[in-house]
Amino acid sequence: MKDPFSEILLKRLLAVAMLSATLLAGCTFNAPDGPPFRAHPGPSDQEALVYVYRPPTEKWGHDRTYYLFDEKEKLTDLLHGSYCPVLVEPGKTMFLADVNRDFRTWIAGGAVELAAAPEGAVVEFDADPGKTYFVRFHPIAHAFTFEPTMTLVSESEGLYELRRCKLLSGENPE
Repeated sequence: MKDPFSEILLKRLLAVAMLSATLLAGCTFNAPDGPPFRAHPGPSDQEALVYVYRPPTEKWGHDRTYYLFDEKEKLTDLLHGSYCPVLVEPGKTMFLADVNRDFRTWIAGGAVELAAAPEGAVVEFDADPGKTYFVRFHPIAHAFTFEPTMTLVSESEGLYELRRCKLLSGENPE
């Protein structure tokens, strides 16, 4: 005769093992795999260099990916602890970041969160030729959502935070 307590215990252990494997896989799936930060050559007199980065300081939501757009197109996915150097033309510059609403994000966050998710983050500034700018992307955790924010920061702050970031694969403004 089967022991009902052993059967229940086995089912619970299996459920915990499956949940643990799912959570662990999700927390490491979206890590940048490029080299650690290094300063890129400065921009020419006809362009500006912008480092858009997502520092590895988030307490929650590491696994979420966010699309990064400029005025014209999608540039890349911003991953936790990543950066992307972008060369831009001088003048009005705009970047937008919004959550990647794919099936995997839906499973991780649930339909309620995605339905209640705020709009994407936007940063706009006038880029001067030959200058370098630093834009920090950081999602703020709320009860059921993550509010994306983008902030233009000083060179010293940007360089300090970029030291812990990795280049997104295939990204190089040269």
